[in-house]
Amino acid sequence: MEVNFEGNEQRALLGGDLNSSVPWAEDDRWWVRIPAQHTLYYLEVFRTMLYSFWNDKTLALLICVPFALLADPPTWCAKWTFAFNYISLIALESRFISTAEWIWLFSSPTVSTVLTEALPHVFPLMVGITSIIYEEISLVQSFIIGSLITNLLMVSSPGTGLSWLIGGLRFRSQSAPTTSMQSIAALTMLTVFPFIPPTFISPLYKLDPENTALFTLTITETVVMLMIYVMWLWFRYQSHVELFEWENAWDDNSPPGDHRLTGQRALPIPSRLTYIFWLIFILALSIQCSVNLIQTIPKFVQATSMSRLFIGATLLPFTSSLSNFAKTCVIAYDDRMGLVMHLTAETALGVGFFNLPALIIVSICIGHPMLLEFDIFLEVSLFITVFMAAISVQTAVFNYLKGAMNLALYGPPSYPQMT
Repeated sequence: MEVNFEGNEQRALLGGDLNSSVPWAEDDRWWVRIPAQHTLYYLEVFRTMLYSFWNDKTLALLICVPFALLADPPTWCAKWTFAFNYISLIALESRFISTAEWIWLFSSPTVSTVLTEALPHVFPLMVGITSIIYEEISLVQSFIIGSLITNLLMVSSPGTGLSWLIGGLRFRSQSAPTTSMQSIAALTMLTVFPFIPPTFISPLYKLDPENTALFTLTITETVVMLMIYVMWLWFRYQSHVELFEWENAWDDNSPPGDHRLTGQRALPIPSRLTYIFWLIFILALSIQCSVNLIQTIPKFVQATSMSRLFIGATLLPFTSSLSNFAKTCVIAYDDRMGLVMHLTAETALGVGFFNLPALIIVSICIGHPMLLEFDIFLEVSLFITVFMAAISVQTAVFNYLKGAMNLALYGPPSYPQMT
């Protein structure tokens, strides 16, 4: 006989006590009511978890978090320690952004604006600062350039390659306003500014043993980058906000709790304070995982054929990019390519003109100054990436062939970094 916790259908309705037909969860007898209530509660929790796992596959990666926290870099196998912490960072970053989106949706416009600009930079800065603390300066430098290349070509928040490919598979071609795309092409070209000039100027200062001139150049360029980023934020949210009203309309049409943004169905949500505490808890776990990850890199490099350049430029950027992959695909699939390109330009500007100067300032404060000396191979790859992305954007017409070309362009630069 099937057990029905909502009510006993086997009880007689005629000639019996009507009170005996109440649901078991509301029964007056505590030995009936309490087990029924707990069973219903755990069934609902199980259904909710099953639904969440079905809509967000990254939740399955959270199983690696306990192993990542228990992993001791000096004693554990370097490969397993790196793998557990790397996968855990991807899963935790996905949960971090998903939780932050709930706070965005139910906050005032000012708070939402601040969170929109600040929270996406948390994980890149966390990985970068952890690397600086452990004196992995070359790793940070390759991580910054690799993040830009990944943003523009592959699968960041959002990347053009997969967006164009997925959108082109549904539509013959997608278009966006030409004037807007020309502005985005100019912004994309601007992202290469912090990296190219020091490449040609730094050899002139090689004779300086203390790198005083190069240090001055780094400080000057850091101030200029921060000024440009502040001007961009003022342009974006104050002086020319009307240019971006169409972009915000897409978010307004998505109801709170829409699975396109959060991957979760509409359920009664906890208080905002609960989400803030959950956000802090996720961040604490992520910091520990990033510390374990950076500590195990020297042993991991010795145990494998991978170089620090490959780890920083190719592997680490994915710890802060995969969370928005679903959102990128949805936007492109909905034929909103203009929005995709605006987000791409904003992300690239954030990496080049906020993350880089912030990490330089932190490195100086910690006592391990990071100068603007980057690997020449990465800089050439970045220049080609930015040039091709700008040329592709200027036409304001997108299809799957352009997406495939960008993905193909992402592959060759990654291979020589392996060893």
